[in-house]
Amino acid sequence: MSNKKQQYPGRLTVLGSAISLALAASVPASALEFDTELFDGSIDTTLSFGTISRVQGRDSSITGTAGGRLTAAGAAADLNAFDGGNRNYDTGMVNQVWKVISDIEVNHKSDRAGAFFRVKAFQDPLNDDKSNKVQDFSDEGVRRVGKDIEVLDAYGWFRFDAGGMPSEVRVGKQVLNWGESTFIQGGINAINPADMAALHAPGMELREALLPVNLVSVSASPTEDFSVQGFYQLEGEQLRFDPAGSYFSTLDSELPTGKYPNKGGQWGVALRYFSEELNGTEFGAYFMNYHSRIPAFSADASRFASATNLGFFLEYPEDVQLFGVSFNTGLGDWAIQGEYSFKKDAPLQRDDMEVLADSYAPTLPPSSGSAIYAPGYVESDVSQVQMTVSRIFNQVMGAESFLFLAEVGLTHVHDMPDQLLDGPGTITSGNQKANLINNLVINTVMFGGAFVNPYATLEPSDHFADATSWGYQLYGEWTFNDVFHGVNLLPHAAFQHDVNGISPAGQTGLFLEDRKSVSLGVAATYKKEWSADLSYTSFFGAGQYNLLNDRDYVGFNVKYSF
Repeated sequence: MSNKKQQYPGRLTVLGSAISLALAASVPASALEFDTELFDGSIDTTLSFGTISRVQGRDSSITGTAGGRLTAAGAAADLNAFDGGNRNYDTGMVNQVWKVISDIEVNHKSDRAGAFFRVKAFQDPLNDDKSNKVQDFSDEGVRRVGKDIEVLDAYGWFRFDAGGMPSEVRVGKQVLNWGESTFIQGGINAINPADMAALHAPGMELREALLPVNLVSVSASPTEDFSVQGFYQLEGEQLRFDPAGSYFSTLDSELPTGKYPNKGGQWGVALRYFSEELNGTEFGAYFMNYHSRIPAFSADASRFASATNLGFFLEYPEDVQLFGVSFNTGLGDWAIQGEYSFKKDAPLQRDDMEVLADSYAPTLPPSSGSAIYAPGYVESDVSQVQMTVSRIFNQVMGAESFLFLAEVGLTHVHDMPDQLLDGPGTITSGNQKANLINNLVINTVMFGGAFVNPYATLEPSDHFADATSWGYQLYGEWTFNDVFHGVNLLPHAAFQHDVNGISPAGQTGLFLEDRKSVSLGVAATYKKEWSADLSYTSFFGAGQYNLLNDRDYVGFNVKYSF
């Protein structure tokens, strides 16, 4: 069904995104500077063009819910029956993005106040209208992948002394990066939700990955070695999915939101201590109370609208509490960083077919009562631990330098709930009672028995979420300077592997056992202004439950900064 087909975004499912994150800071950007009597500042602009080309045909075992597992007739009742993200695009170019990003920084000459703005505009001629081969875009879908102009960051800052402590206040839309995660998400860095459409676009940059949130942040340094930072969020902001019908989407229906979280009550505090005596190690401790950035798929049969909206809707559970600790240190030539996070009462997505069955059950004989609201989540405590090591080697394989980076992460659900928790690619229930109810609802109640039962087969229980799951990611980059006429070449390779276990979808949907991806490419830089990248990315492993298995692609982008 719909939500079962969703590939949850706990980690960067497109390895090219990880490469872009690593390369984003590798090319210094020039900027246009200005200076007046009271203010100075700079405008840093990047123009880019990027493409993604599909190089792999569709796999019938994972194409839509028909996918060889359900009948074509029965698939019509499924929210991902069209599988627009797959079937809208044949082999060949699927994205062609023209983009401009400008960073505007304004500082008062006193160095006590200033402001920062980031504006992004883009257009993709291949995706900038609503019409598609199989599934059309919504208006919001066009804004996410077709064309848009958006102010990302927009905040003012003020510096002052508070009782002799250097302090700073920032007010407005901003990004706060907490913790020590590199690629694996779902840990301490939970303030700003991800923009999945931006992450999956060709030429993505680090500054586009997280959505700025409107908040007040305050930082102070009581001593040179100790600092305190806190925030209070002024408005809500949620994760942006890939829109239904776009290339990396695995969910066809853009479900209505039934319950937005309250704007207030979201805040956090971070304490950091730098110890010169302990080999220059920085320690961090964190607390946050926040509302879920990732929605739960709940159901209310009274909301039934059509065969592609059976009564599902989105809601964002409130008041998730997060406790975390982190460290960042060096050991010889190695840089080592890590973190541990504990979420109290984290919302975890239930098997959505059971959610649907719970909502419709009272309406069926012999009860013949009213439909009920069925929450799509249960609350459980969740721990996550992750560690990153990196090192730059000199004179490797003819290259001036070689960057190696590895990150490993593990998620554990304490007191795993008895209910089945959702896992990627599971399209039917693992509960026979839920299957029988959904059979009556979908085939009898809605379609008068005209459709073949698509929910007759139970999903094997070992494809639902596990209490413990883990995986790792590797990245390597060689640097060859001045290869020809001032051009530097940077070949790169990346690999990610979900080793064991399936993470619960939603808050911690990080790992799907045996899922893998690899990316090989080469970047080029010229002076400070020009950069380009060409890469090939392949997804494999985890069989029909890895919904991107047939979407290998070649990515290309070129950028000019001034």
